Amino acid sequence: MKILLALSATLLAAPAFAANLYACGGTEPFWDADISNNSVMINFVGEEPTTYLIKQRTYPMGTPETFGEVIQAVAPNGAKASITIRKDDKCNDGMSEQTYTHEIWFLKGDKLVVGCCNSEKTVK
Repeated sequence: MKILLALSATLLAAPAFAANLYACGGTEPFWDADISNNSVMINFVGEEPTTYLIKQRTYPMGTPETFGEVIQAVAPNGAKASITIRKDDKCNDGMSEQTYTHEIWFLKGDKLVVGCCNSEKTVK
């Protein structure tokens, strides 16, 4: 019983999951996305925005969490999305002189779009 209580106390004292927040966008086609700790909202010009619930976040083994992550998400209609975010301080949208902190690959069905993100902050 003492072992079970000690294990419970250890688990409760463990730090909360930290999730990066991102503001992303891309061109050709024009789109933007906001990634929070539990959802992804993506908006393609000319389409209704879609909000996906994040089901899984995976970080590359052997790298810090700030290096990047892969996000698996599902929309209310069951549509799935896979989002890969990678640290890249030189990411550029190709239309401006602005550089971003991360690169994003957003796979929605059979549509793959690539763009850039800024990491807004980290939450716990």
